Amino acid sequence: MTSYNKKKGEDRNLALPQLEELLRAGRISRRKFLRNAALMGLSQSGASALLAACGAPSGQALAATPVATQAPAATQAPAATQAPAATKAPEPTATPKPAGGVLNFGANAQPADLDPHTTGDVPSWLVHYNNMESLTMLDEKETVQPMLAESWEVSDDNKTFTFHLRKGAKFHNGREVKASDVKYSFERIMNPDVPARAKGYFAQLDKIEVVDDYTVKLIYKEVFAPLLIALARLETSIVPQEEVEAQGGKFKNPVGSGPFKLVEHVPDVRIRLEKFPDHWRKAPFLDGVVHKPIVDNDVRVVNIKTGEMDVIGVIAPKDVASLQKTTGVVMDIVTGTFWPHVGMNCQRAPFDNVLVRQAVHYGLNRPEINELAYFGLITLSETPIPPSSPFSAPIKPWPYDPAKAKQLLAQAGHPNGFDTVMRVIKGTSGIEVVQAQLKQIGINIKVNEVESSEWFSEVFNKSDFWITMVAHGSKIDPHLSLYDIQHSGVAGSKNYTKFVDEEMDKVLDAGKATTIFAERKKSYDRAQEILVERSGYVMVGIQPHLYARRAYVKNFVLMGPGTLQWWDTQLEK
Repeated sequence: MTSYNKKKGEDRNLALPQLEELLRAGRISRRKFLRNAALMGLSQSGASALLAACGAPSGQALAATPVATQAPAATQAPAATQAPAATKAPEPTATPKPAGGVLNFGANAQPADLDPHTTGDVPSWLVHYNNMESLTMLDEKETVQPMLAESWEVSDDNKTFTFHLRKGAKFHNGREVKASDVKYSFERIMNPDVPARAKGYFAQLDKIEVVDDYTVKLIYKEVFAPLLIALARLETSIVPQEEVEAQGGKFKNPVGSGPFKLVEHVPDVRIRLEKFPDHWRKAPFLDGVVHKPIVDNDVRVVNIKTGEMDVIGVIAPKDVASLQKTTGVVMDIVTGTFWPHVGMNCQRAPFDNVLVRQAVHYGLNRPEINELAYFGLITLSETPIPPSSPFSAPIKPWPYDPAKAKQLLAQAGHPNGFDTVMRVIKGTSGIEVVQAQLKQIGINIKVNEVESSEWFSEVFNKSDFWITMVAHGSKIDPHLSLYDIQHSGVAGSKNYTKFVDEEMDKVLDAGKATTIFAERKKSYDRAQEILVERSGYVMVGIQPHLYARRAYVKNFVLMGPGTLQWWDTQLEK
């Protein structure tokens, strides 16, 4: 049995930042620091340099370490569900810091759905990263860490997971989080009447056992390799049953257990978060955060330049250079996991014909789209799995070939092309370039721009569209990146292109049922090949996260998967 259990005093397994904190606080000796640094593989000179940097006298409080705004360029997906080496969940510093103030955040859209189990849009996630919590979490290196689950064990056959909950963790209504809440939350996700996004994570779950108030077991019928990472997703947030039922089963005003609680939601105007003083990790520095939907990118940019907003997100690539030159503004460009794409409805003519979908692929000049629409900031990729991942398949780039595109359209019965409608979110980059390129092969596109909430309601949830352009987010494990967007079964909860392919289903099912890396890679390599050859997706590439903040906003944390955390953020002005 593999266990993950961080007990008090077990400094031997701490990560380097925690060792530094203990040393500066006088809680471990210099000798013990050097010993553990050596165990991590750090050279003697490197350890000595760190020792000099950490030379605070015994008993001196540790100053907060600034958080880098550049996420690691290469992250590797674990091949198995084995628990990671024990490291302690991040703890706040005791050093007095300027506290208080309300941060104004300019979001690019109004959240479409604040129910953490049913939402799928980024503006909603940006709220939930701070007011909802799951059993596990991913740190800045995208490794699994404790969250509401303080420790866990995994059986030798990788089918039984025993989670021990963090005592003292509370929901925003003041009630302690219990094992029964975990059971309720996961059963709600599995409920066929709830359009939950994470159903695929529990498709092979046999049963949930509540052992006691702080212990819960998940017993699977077969191996589900990415479970620990899946349980870090917001779609698996733990929610209080009484609050969901009080809202008639529709959790539109969610009550979570995060460091901030939702206190006001005025649609299209603002969402107000207020710090939760009883959070298990201690109260955040900020008094609150106000999310304001500002759909017009140009208005958001003006607002950050004038100081009307403290932070803005999802910036158009055209504005990066201007913001980098603006006094008092800091641009955060983080290696991301979002992948802009053209999506086609595989169940609606003419895109139900694979030849038409392939013609669109041949008709798109993706390097030109990158240069004209994204100012060269995108990393071109054939698949949603980032090139830095060991699961990225070695697929030859699909060529730009307008003559081949016209040939395929003629074979599909459209020798003169056809007219269609592209339904997109207002402000989406690249629409005009794609429209112009496809016109060259005879596909005439009328653009229908809608609000983000309408796109998610009609396109993402109901597949009411012919063709669209949007960005999804890939995850650290290939199963979580591919399964729910390409599987044709119930677990394909994000398969909005309605792609149905027997071989795709088969390889995706095989990939999640083993912890052996070589076997998983073989399955996911083939899944990526099928996606490129005949799915409803045409990838543009991997897009960086573009955020801007005023220089007085400190400890702003934005990670590769798009996680935006206000836990330690401060306003130093």
